[in-house]
Amino acid sequence: MESWARRLRRRISRNELSLKLLRLKSEEGNATEPGLLIIQIDALSRRQLERAMAHQRMPFLRTLMRRDNYGLFTHYSGQPSSTPVVQGELFYGVKSAVPAFSFYDRKRREVVRMYVPQAGERVEEGLKKLGEPLLKGGSAYSNVYQGGAAESHFCVPDLGWGAAKKPPSKLRFLAILALNASGFLRVLGLIVVEFFLAWVDFFRGIRRGESFWQELKFVPTRVGVSIMLREFIVAGASVDLARGLPVVHLNFLGYDEQAHRRGPTSAFAHWTLLGIDGAIRRLYSAAARSHTRDYSVWIYSDHGQEESVGFEQEVGATLREVMDEVFLGRETFSWQRQAEVQRFNAEQNHWAGLRKRKISKIVEPDFPKVSQEDRIVITAMGPVGHVYDLDDDGWDKRLRAEEMVKRGIPLVLYKNAEGEVEAVNAEGHFVLPRDAKALFGQRHPAWEDVGTDLARVANHPQAGDFVISGWRRARRMVSFADENGSHGGPGREEVSGFLLLPPGTAIESSSRTDYFRPRDLRRAVFHYLNRRPLPDYFSTLAGRRPADNLRV
Repeated sequence: MESWARRLRRRISRNELSLKLLRLKSEEGNATEPGLLIIQIDALSRRQLERAMAHQRMPFLRTLMRRDNYGLFTHYSGQPSSTPVVQGELFYGVKSAVPAFSFYDRKRREVVRMYVPQAGERVEEGLKKLGEPLLKGGSAYSNVYQGGAAESHFCVPDLGWGAAKKPPSKLRFLAILALNASGFLRVLGLIVVEFFLAWVDFFRGIRRGESFWQELKFVPTRVGVSIMLREFIVAGASVDLARGLPVVHLNFLGYDEQAHRRGPTSAFAHWTLLGIDGAIRRLYSAAARSHTRDYSVWIYSDHGQEESVGFEQEVGATLREVMDEVFLGRETFSWQRQAEVQRFNAEQNHWAGLRKRKISKIVEPDFPKVSQEDRIVITAMGPVGHVYDLDDDGWDKRLRAEEMVKRGIPLVLYKNAEGEVEAVNAEGHFVLPRDAKALFGQRHPAWEDVGTDLARVANHPQAGDFVISGWRRARRMVSFADENGSHGGPGREEVSGFLLLPPGTAIESSSRTDYFRPRDLRRAVFHYLNRRPLPDYFSTLAGRRPADNLRV
């Protein structure tokens, strides 16, 4: 009777019927083959996850730990602590794929920002030559890179659903709409509630002295990213699970967007986690119901966020004004995240799949050009940036770095004449990675890897002559953008994401036993999908407790 009931449920399932209406093929006959659903919660640190579970913001994830014995582990992000770096190492095995979210391309004389489609494509083309793509044959949603996926949607190189899912005919579209009527009504209700809450928070922000225009344009962003994009991802991924794709990777952006605006510990940001938790619960059920593969669900975050204060607010001068003083007024080109109007229209319209045409009066060029007259180029988004000396006139880098620190930049890295990476802050000079423990302190959870990775960033071909950072050991992080939450640097919260893995998952740490990095997760995925065995010395670390339940 149970077997008959399950077959009947599959035949009337919305996902199964949607497959037929969309004319998508399912991989029948692979029910015993392993499949993997990988869910990324962007920028949620392990500490904030535990806080959210304690305050009932993520009850389903807490249930996975209590009922299904999922193991919770720290996930070290690498440097810079940003999505392009983590996904570069996870999808292709390349550490520090980019030196920052925004950097200067010396050959093309233009500023690269990783939310621009052409930028992601250029970087990924280089990564494909260095490592096997992780998502081969699968699907990807809302990522920076496609990861070799056969189908990608809402990723940086895509526009909306991408080209993989062809639009159905009008009649089939109406059938799909009727089939998912309850879901659409639920989403509509969520949009109304979120829109109301966004306006309430808008007036609270104005009362606290936040920028009127930034608060105003964040209202549609909050609704679009936190509700609409999330629900599109859940609907598409559920269909892919019913089809039986070998690996499905998706990224929820809502917490990251709102934590940048209000801070990672704010109720404003933690409210979105309740909706993300519900989305994960529905995806988990879709994976369990799939009769095409034996799916396992892995959940992780790429990095965390730190509470931060804006550089101009802290120092009383803009970053460009400080650099003009350091370099004696030479012609300076500066592109920072403070150009929020252009960034908002370019980035958010892209995520929503609306960037079909360029609105030249609103959106600045995809790659800002640097003129021949500019001698100093500054790129800074968040708490990490790069300063490029185009003259390369042999100025004493040590003196320039010390001047930057005196004028309010917390940490400066550069390569000395011997090729070593020196770090300068208010406490003195350090050589990385040798002095990483002295610089970051023994209490830093990943000081050894952070020192090595920062040296790798300073040696990156696209890195500046100076790498500037807002990291401070005992005080709030400084961000070169106007934001209350930031990531990209070596802060404890920034580098400490999380892994939530089912019991028996075979994964081995390549560095230390108390955390894993993206490359470790990559090897575990290859092992689970029978694409590449782990070394003989691996140990099963996830889910050490005996399981209370057995799934057949």
